[in-house]
Amino acid sequence: MPLAWRCYAAEAYPAEGQVQLIRDLLARVVAVIPVNVPLWLVADRGIGTSPALMQAVEAQGCQVLFRVQGSTRFRNRDGQEQSCQSLGIRGQHWQSVGEVFKKAGWLPAHVTVTWDADYDRPWCLVSSGPVPPHAYGLRFDQEVSFRDLKSDGFDWQRSHVWLSDHAERLLLVLALSYWLVLSLGQRLARPLTGRASRWSAFRRGKEVLASLFRPTIAPVLPPPYFLTCVVQ
Repeated sequence: MPLAWRCYAAEAYPAEGQVQLIRDLLARVVAVIPVNVPLWLVADRGIGTSPALMQAVEAQGCQVLFRVQGSTRFRNRDGQEQSCQSLGIRGQHWQSVGEVFKKAGWLPAHVTVTWDADYDRPWCLVSSGPVPPHAYGLRFDQEVSFRDLKSDGFDWQRSHVWLSDHAERLLLVLALSYWLVLSLGQRLARPLTGRASRWSAFRRGKEVLASLFRPTIAPVLPPPYFLTCVVQ
């Protein structure tokens, strides 16, 4: 579910930079999360290969689970140093405690390298604490939510809303709608057979709501005729 966001034009990147932008958004979320609930920030390689972001997030009391570039350096407790990707073996998982980000002066971290046999490259993961090897797979729920808001759901890309402040208000409407559709879809029983049996909770909820607004002439049709056949 979208909880906090910031919209800006591509040519007007926020002056405070990426790390501070994420810190500000995270602060909004942390303020409304119950105190005893552990909070993890999951990020892909695009922003996860950042020692500055890792330090900033942990300073706010959150834990990180970042996928990093395979070339990221890892140093074990014996002082041996090598790239994270060199620790991976296809079809296996590898985990250890050590230090990462050599150029940042080495930061303590748990490192997981998991390589599914069906993939060309391993996942090189850096986390604040121990995690199951496939924990990073939860991030793909985020990818699905982006698709739900756009081409596979609400068609956000067709809104023609380009101004940043307008986009932020539109996202509020989309977030509330997303919550409504998901809540409805989760209450509906999943069919056991047919195409609908493969639908997500979002798709089930969306189909039910959409059916309420589809035009139909059923109410104005005469009642059906019942034919009686008599055989002698």
